[in-house]
Amino acid sequence: MCTHDFVHLDYCRICQICGLEEHQLRLDTYNVNSAPLHQGYNRRARFRLKVDKLIGYHSGPNVRDPVWAHLQQCRGLKTSTCVRRALRSFKISQKHYDSVRLFTRVFTPFVIPRVNTLATKESLEKQFEHVLILWNRSRLTRPFFSYDFLLRRFLECIRSPLIVFVKPYTCKKRRRKYEDLLFEIGYTNLRWE
Repeated sequence: MCTHDFVHLDYCRICQICGLEEHQLRLDTYNVNSAPLHQGYNRRARFRLKVDKLIGYHSGPNVRDPVWAHLQQCRGLKTSTCVRRALRSFKISQKHYDSVRLFTRVFTPFVIPRVNTLATKESLEKQFEHVLILWNRSRLTRPFFSYDFLLRRFLECIRSPLIVFVKPYTCKKRRRKYEDLLFEIGYTNLRWE
């Protein structure tokens, strides 16, 4: 019976007495010269973050963000439209339009409609996944859809009351372009359940 006197290499350890070789994977947990690997842009993660902010799973901007102070000073905010209009008038770089629902809840008397948040989240992400699969299959070289357009379109499909917190369509030409693009990739679902 060998007492094993191991020599450690990068990928294995070998006993000097009996020659037993054991493969191992050693992970360098700290190195001052290393940085986290870049994950790249992830459309699913970007859309999921927008959905989480819409349905209330995200805590919103940092408490020290200037948007809170600006909204605190606003008078007469009654609906999400008023909040969006107030955000547009601020002279700050990051206005946090995705957090309109949170701002509406905090700064207005507007009653937030009750929805099944989990079902809404699953439905929106399922529809986005469907569009993303069709987009990848089509191999188009054009820019991807506006996330706000898709979010509003999906909320219309499921007839969600949360649509009041999403940016309304502003440009008929751009909306038509995105609708045509949906048709071009083969997206035909008018209503999802």
